[in-house]
Amino acid sequence: MASSLRDWYARLPKSTRHNWKKLSRRFKVMYCRTTGSYSERHYTMKARSGETPRKLFYRMNAAAVKAGIEFQKSSKHQERHLRRFIKNLKDTQLKTALQGQKFKSISEVEHALRRHEDIWREEGYDTPPSRRDFRAATTNQRSGTFRNSRSGS
Repeated sequence: MASSLRDWYARLPKSTRHNWKKLSRRFKVMYCRTTGSYSERHYTMKARSGETPRKLFYRMNAAAVKAGIEFQKSSKHQERHLRRFIKNLKDTQLKTALQGQKFKSISEVEHALRRHEDIWREEGYDTPPSRRDFRAATTNQRSGTFRNSRSGS
């Protein structure tokens, strides 16, 4: 055990040292904090795999509130916030659709995202399909015919 950790442990009251619940709580508070600031987390946030655009939007909104960004009051901050959100989207169709719109409020964006999810559900998807690279279809094609690499011809 590191000497700084031993010193920290020795300074704890006996009641904390002999109670695992109290000890673990104090340890987490002291040593398990994140090193980045709230604003750093907000500006470096990325979409998680399987995360719907609306969930990403809610997560980014919560991070912005914690970072003290007043995106709901200032149109300048709102525009930057929405630009950052659109940049993080994985669904290229939704990204293109949202880039061409001017939103007056955050609730309008939320409504557009709900509408988008409803359309995908009506078509039988739980979430929008993942982004596909158009080059993937041409990888195994030459002159319009499919070549099997196992055939030997």
